[in-house]
Amino acid sequence: MFSLAQNPEPWAWPIAGQTAGQNILYRPQDYIGKELNIESLFIGVERGTQVICPADAVLNGIGIVYYPDLHSVRMSNWANNLDSCTQKVRQNYSKKGVLPQYVTHQIALQIGDKNLIITGLHVEHIAKSGTKIPKGTVLGTVEYAYHDISQPHIGISISGRNPDPMSPFGLKSTFKPDSRQKAKAVLSRAEAEDDYRKLASSVREIYPSLTDLMSLEDYDTFVEQQVLTIPDSISLKDFAKMVKLYNEKIHDSHLSINCPTPDKPAPKGYQVLFSSLYFGLMEGKCYVTMTTEPYKSYFGREIVKIDGKPAQEVCALTKHNSNLYDAQVQSVHDYNPAFWAGFDYANHCGPQKPGSKIALDFADGEHLEAELIKSNREYVTEHKRLWNRLYFTNIATLLGKKICRDMSNDSIWLIALSRFELNDVETDSLIGYIHEAEARHIPHLIFDVRDNPGGHAHLLDKVTKALMGRMVDKPHYSYEMANDYLFQSPIDNYIPGDTIFGWMHPVEGKKGIYALPEEPTTKESQTPSIDTLGYNGNLYVLIDSRSASASAYLAGCIKRNKRGLLFGRETMSAYHAETCIKFASIHLPNSQFTARIPMIRHVIDDTVDDRLPAGRGVIPDFNFPMTFEEFCFEKDYVYRKAFNYIKGKTESKQE
Repeated sequence: MFSLAQNPEPWAWPIAGQTAGQNILYRPQDYIGKELNIESLFIGVERGTQVICPADAVLNGIGIVYYPDLHSVRMSNWANNLDSCTQKVRQNYSKKGVLPQYVTHQIALQIGDKNLIITGLHVEHIAKSGTKIPKGTVLGTVEYAYHDISQPHIGISISGRNPDPMSPFGLKSTFKPDSRQKAKAVLSRAEAEDDYRKLASSVREIYPSLTDLMSLEDYDTFVEQQVLTIPDSISLKDFAKMVKLYNEKIHDSHLSINCPTPDKPAPKGYQVLFSSLYFGLMEGKCYVTMTTEPYKSYFGREIVKIDGKPAQEVCALTKHNSNLYDAQVQSVHDYNPAFWAGFDYANHCGPQKPGSKIALDFADGEHLEAELIKSNREYVTEHKRLWNRLYFTNIATLLGKKICRDMSNDSIWLIALSRFELNDVETDSLIGYIHEAEARHIPHLIFDVRDNPGGHAHLLDKVTKALMGRMVDKPHYSYEMANDYLFQSPIDNYIPGDTIFGWMHPVEGKKGIYALPEEPTTKESQTPSIDTLGYNGNLYVLIDSRSASASAYLAGCIKRNKRGLLFGRETMSAYHAETCIKFASIHLPNSQFTARIPMIRHVIDDTVDDRLPAGRGVIPDFNFPMTFEEFCFEKDYVYRKAFNYIKGKTESKQE
């Protein structure tokens, strides 16, 4: 018999054969995507690895669960046969678009005064609640716990007065009780300045790519100029505008600042209204891009003034994705006003009375006062369909799928990938499609990573090798750097005094610390690995201003090696360096705003030339500026350009 009295000894690590702290993916105060993880611990290991009971416990229960977000859980009842019930629940969730592996088992254990919850395992032995379970008992095997984590893993959380999931295992903890107060509606100048300077100093100290944007002297000048504009008191909403302006200036596809402000109720009888004629800016001209039925004939007309203001000036108000690009990338500035100008103008104007109108002056001299409407759902089907076709350029994204392929043409295949986040079965399917193109000697393969925000390195590596075929990646100098071992800025997801980058070292004559590539020591290590079944035909990659992270890595590899041709628009992420590996979470105490600041600069290639200019994204070989012609094109404009290029090239060879 064993006692359930609280034991001061640390619990055993729940992964069989591993030591405490091994293979932690996410800790409290880490961001998983854009979600702040408050009180869970995620451990990543191979699927099927045994999960053990970390201390003498009593079983509280076993359940079938799905987590739609980090703070919500959907539980399903089961009786008699856990596995068969699990399959039925997974089938039901699959109909709603949920990947079945994220519907998983959860086990709750009472250990002393703590209720330990382990999610993401397959429970092998069913026991009644109240059963005593000795320390070291195998509870099940590793599956998946949370849908935004693609590799196999379990989740650990503790319910009760102290939900810290780290200290029971003897680990230094990053857990912080969620004790943040409700944000004030108005900040004093001292409070706003304190938050602004905390943000600015944290970014200056931590963010390793700041000098890609400006010199440190120019940065300090910008900060001081902004601080001087803070009035004696400032509303939270106006302070959020200040911070967002800062984020536009200090922009990165992986840096984010969250500025939640409570919605102020619109005055009685007022509401946010949209123009009956949606408009966008292309090649310096403003066009009607979508309309409601009464104004259908205005589609495609050029607008010169909106409410008496120059149309270009109104379109410049757009703020969508204004901070989501790296260094000197330019494509985002073309995309945003083309798609979001009308929507952002409505938000800029704020709530209006029903029956209000928007005044439009057209290039041919006609003046129109069009009624504002409650939402854009009333737009005519034809124009909305065109707009959606452009907004979701990747067919996989358009259809809500991860992978799509078109094999209808015997010589030109299309494979579209919406994001680099696939499970093992999906990964095998994707690589299998590429291998099949090689096995069937398909001469031309189009690989589409437009709209693709990136994902995981292990999938990127497999896809890149499969597309490179027998071609070996050209040597390029790659390394990682950070600004320092420790930071003075208070970081929520790291313990003060801990060395964060123990594997990095200073380099004489250089600022910061580095992880440099190791020199090959054996003949075997000098032999590059290739995918022997990979595709070796003519390759064409489609990219655009929303191709980020892994998508840009892939496109950069193709261009660096002259492996294929790129069609579309410059990627959102820069070619030479990205900041996608490790992040610091910062909390601003007065406004309650939070920031996720990249900590590591991953230099992919330090070679700068005309094909790969400094500070830019991956620029396609065939670049298509945003034009109104594209809005009128019923099919996929960029894909059709690539398809026609291949077809013309093939026909010219036949002649």
